[in-house]
Amino acid sequence: MEKEWLSGNWDFTKMAAALLIPLSFASLGMAFWKRSVRIGLTVLVLIAIGKMAWSVAYGGKSGQSIIVPATVGLLICIGIVWRVVRKP
Repeated sequence: MEKEWLSGNWDFTKMAAALLIPLSFASLGMAFWKRSVRIGLTVLVLIAIGKMAWSVAYGGKSGQSIIVPATVGLLICIGIVWRVVRKP
């Protein structure tokens, strides 16, 4: 599904959506660079929610199949970040 989306027609909406990827990773990097764990985790959650929403919107049933694994992965990632930050 993603391959078809990427190889399809590129209009302004698709270009704007594609620019969200590097902008979101830059925001994530900046938040952790500034040592703001709360903002970093918020950006991480927003990235995951955005990816899941995009997958469901464009992938239908196959997009829905990633919700549980993506949520589990997100929770593991949050746990690791929290553990590293709160390390004595």
